[in-house]
Amino acid sequence: MNELTKPTFIYQDKQPAFVVISYSDWLNLTNKKDEDVFFPHEVVSMIVEHSMTPIKAWRKYLKITQSELAKKLGVSQANINKLENSAKPQLETKIKIATAFGLDVEQLEL
Repeated sequence: MNELTKPTFIYQDKQPAFVVISYSDWLNLTNKKDEDVFFPHEVVSMIVEHSMTPIKAWRKYLKITQSELAKKLGVSQANINKLENSAKPQLETKIKIATAFGLDVEQLEL
């Protein structure tokens, strides 16, 4: 696709807050490629073989405790436990966690 597709705007308080574009357009705009997203074998193994969520698998791989992650995010350890067992945390939450882990948000989606 050589030209951008029509974006979708999401408004909050009658002001544009977010823009939704196609994944291919996003890749073009950020100069990323699908292969830029890196998943270590250990992380994939924890997700597939041990039924962990990506958040929990990455946390264990990075050797970060729930308490340490909670402190970085300004939430309780119990909240982290809930997030790790949630099938679909909100995108804003994934972005905060990815930032705390030093990852791209795409690495929390598998």
